[in-house]
Amino acid sequence: MITWHEIWDDYWYEYLGKKGAVGKVIERLVARFPQRAIAISHHTRRGLEKLGRREADIVACGVDIATIESAAQWPKSNDIIFVGRLAREKNVIQLIKAISILRERGNGISCLIVGEGPEKDSLQREVHEMGIETNIRFLGRLASDTEVYSYMKASRVLVHPSIREGFSHVVLEANACGIPAVTVNHPQNAARDLIIEGQNGFTCDLSAADMAEKTLKALGSNEGWEERCKELARAYDWDIIADSAELAYQSR
Repeated sequence: MITWHEIWDDYWYEYLGKKGAVGKVIERLVARFPQRAIAISHHTRRGLEKLGRREADIVACGVDIATIESAAQWPKSNDIIFVGRLAREKNVIQLIKAISILRERGNGISCLIVGEGPEKDSLQREVHEMGIETNIRFLGRLASDTEVYSYMKASRVLVHPSIREGFSHVVLEANACGIPAVTVNHPQNAARDLIIEGQNGFTCDLSAADMAEKTLKALGSNEGWEERCKELARAYDWDIIADSAELAYQSR
């Protein structure tokens, strides 16, 4: 049995250049292996189907609901939080531009950016050049998941602008903390499949303007968010996911 977290296909070329042809060929060959396949998301299963794999079970990834619920809320309130690696595909620059748009409209938006990565220096320069240092704070890598959850609970919305995800733990973790998520409606972003519009967040176009609009929409109405988000996240508790995985393995 093979568990597939993501399908790269032509992304191999972007990642490795001409050498990506080797990765692409191997990926296609493995997709045709007779062993049973498990995909962690509908997005990944669609990718397998494009490679000629007609059947694959879906067993999603999970979140540790008990640990999240036990985390204490950070005492200082915050509007927007981003959690992830500061890499190009995470598209954090669009979030920064969206915050600039919101500030220009007179919104005193506060944003925490959690994570490290190769784009950090350039993103910090962009924040400085836009003159929005008072709106955005870079926290770097936090010491523990519990600390991340504390900051999430102190925030009002997670913005996840990534254009490439095989799944998205961070959207579910934010929901488990009781806050909605805004993510990009991009064909390579599996996080969008976790969003039920208006129930646990919103999807936006790949533009800073629409990201600003959807973020403002999420911030503008807090009624019912916490209850709905937590309820949806509980379906991905690791105990439930483990049972699903066990059933899949037993039926091989």
